[in-house]
Amino acid sequence: LVGSTTATPKTRKKTRDAFPSTLGTKWTAGKSTYDLQTNGSMQRRVLQGAGGTISCAWTYSAEQSVTSTSAFADRGTGYAHYNGTSWTPAPTVAIENPYIRTGFGGIVRDGGGNENYICHDAAANQLSINKKTGTTWARTNLGTSNVNAPIWPHTATAGNWMYVVASPSDSNIHTNGIRNGYFFSRSNDNGATWIDNMIPMPLVDSVGHYRGGGNSYAISANGNTVAVLFNDMGTDLTMVKSTDNGATWTKT
Repeated sequence: LVGSTTATPKTRKKTRDAFPSTLGTKWTAGKSTYDLQTNGSMQRRVLQGAGGTISCAWTYSAEQSVTSTSAFADRGTGYAHYNGTSWTPAPTVAIENPYIRTGFGGIVRDGGGNENYICHDAAANQLSINKKTGTTWARTNLGTSNVNAPIWPHTATAGNWMYVVASPSDSNIHTNGIRNGYFFSRSNDNGATWIDNMIPMPLVDSVGHYRGGGNSYAISANGNTVAVLFNDMGTDLTMVKSTDNGATWTKT
């Protein structure tokens, strides 16, 4: 209840099914007690593969009796896979191996056909990559620069090209005149090395954007084309697009 003793009491609404549609069949692929999946736009969380296979990944925790001060010490990546017939059991631990506390990532497939989940290690102000080979996950630090403390990554891939856009954890870091601005990386060898390594995002500047921040962007790639969309409260909706794998850009 909110208000004074004379105020009309506010009633609680019943929690509803997140997907009330009656179309198709629903499965519970997994759960999480950590419910802040994004601060803005959602990273890619679903991959469809050959033969009707599906992979899903999300920010995961199994912490119980959650309160506003819960530490979510087990926070990491939850993962489930559908082989065309059935789902894997709902995860009970994060996939990070070796484990670190992570979150706010997205799943992509690299040029070798391997699934990758790229998320952030906020304690170290750097990005982390989980790579699946067969049924085994292995985690390493992504080779992107952590000089400007980039976290909240959004990732897209096309063939061997991998693109990452992120925002710094320190809101006082500026890029192109934007507070808490945007950094961009691209790789042509599935993230092993980087041609651009967390450079200020080309063409996105303080004209129309006074601030950036976590998950205020979305990225997609297809063939030689990559496009990134930027938007936040009180800012322009800006798209930058490249048709040469991020070498040059146009702005809309």
